[in-house]
Amino acid sequence: MSSILVIEDQDDLRIHLVDLFRGCSYDVDGAADGQVAVELLDDKVYDLVLTDLRLGHQVDGLDLLDYVKERHPDTEVIIMTAYGSVEGGVVAIQRGAYDYLTKPFREPEVLQLVRRALGRGASRAAVRD
Repeated sequence: MSSILVIEDQDDLRIHLVDLFRGCSYDVDGAADGQVAVELLDDKVYDLVLTDLRLGHQVDGLDLLDYVKERHPDTEVIIMTAYGSVEGGVVAIQRGAYDYLTKPFREPEVLQLVRRALGRGASRAAVRD
């Protein structure tokens, strides 16, 4: 079972995404801020991290991206934001994000992106083994 960490400071969206992914039989944890996410990432290796870019606290989405890639390079990261720009997407991809998702998004869109990201991670792990 693939594991996903959802980091989103908007409670309604975080809860919705956690429920959506659990309904697809993923092992899912949620965090409301970057500090809680760091604690979870220190205790568990996730296959995918889906994080908001702006978290309203000291640790933002790009900080989390760097943290994940440094400690767990095979974990895929998707950055989501309501403040989408081409420049922001390019920066996230250059720093190792799998993709950049602009809010609002539709469920089929996010599910397809999550499946592709998890598939890429699984393929890399298989090649390495």
